[in-house]
Amino acid sequence: MKALCSSFCVALLAVAAAAPAQVRLGMRAPKVLYDQWVRGEAPELGSADAASVTVVAFYCRRPELLRGDVDYLEALAAGRPEGALRVLVMVPDAETPGVERLQRCAVAVDEEGLTERAWLLLPPHCHRNLVAVDDDGAVVFVGAPGAGVEDMLQRELAGAPDRGYEERARAWRRQLVDNYDDLASGPTVALLAPLVERSPRDGVLAGLLYLTYATKANDQLRARSLCAAAIRAMQDAPRALAAFLRASRLLAFIGVPVTLGIAAVVWVGMPLVLS
Repeated sequence: MKALCSSFCVALLAVAAAAPAQVRLGMRAPKVLYDQWVRGEAPELGSADAASVTVVAFYCRRPELLRGDVDYLEALAAGRPEGALRVLVMVPDAETPGVERLQRCAVAVDEEGLTERAWLLLPPHCHRNLVAVDDDGAVVFVGAPGAGVEDMLQRELAGAPDRGYEERARAWRRQLVDNYDDLASGPTVALLAPLVERSPRDGVLAGLLYLTYATKANDQLRARSLCAAAIRAMQDAPRALAAFLRASRLLAFIGVPVTLGIAAVVWVGMPLVLS
């Protein structure tokens, strides 16, 4: 099993290495380019007055997504010690729906999406629209809301970053999502279980592990146990919970729309999801 898992991991990393170039963990973040500064202080990434972590959220290519992400971004920026975290939202227009509700986040207009292009956040990776940069200007996270952001921030702000883990999790998360249906249960569980243990609020990884237990491994006891643990871990992180519900395909099993399912989990409790 160990050899099989090792071969599986090597194959995934080989595919990841062949993927189109984009911002990579550890590299120095390119300069933020903008046409208009709308709100907040302009961050000079890597400067002496930079926050411990700056999260840059890109909505220039998909501005329609901002409206649904406002609460998530505001919650991400709230409740942090001064100077710990800054959230910068990049939009194509100052009138982009949702901008008016952003109060804790800095907002900049990049009409042509120049920063996204400079950072190589291009299709097919444009849905991974969050990049985190530390106070030295180095990229420490590339991903999407609900897919490991909260766990990464907890490690970074506690002074215990693990860049090697973040890079492996990023590569494996993408390859598992893209190739999941073709993978055997044993190697998938062996890879996912330690990742989920280290990042309990990564909705994508937890969802895929639940799906593996529930379908490929046909281990309903572990599936139910993981589902209950995931919901407890993500009860204060609704975007992570939404990512878990989508990745696990849980709602498809019981025929409940995603929005209703999330509401049922948050407000009614777990019986709906565990039945």
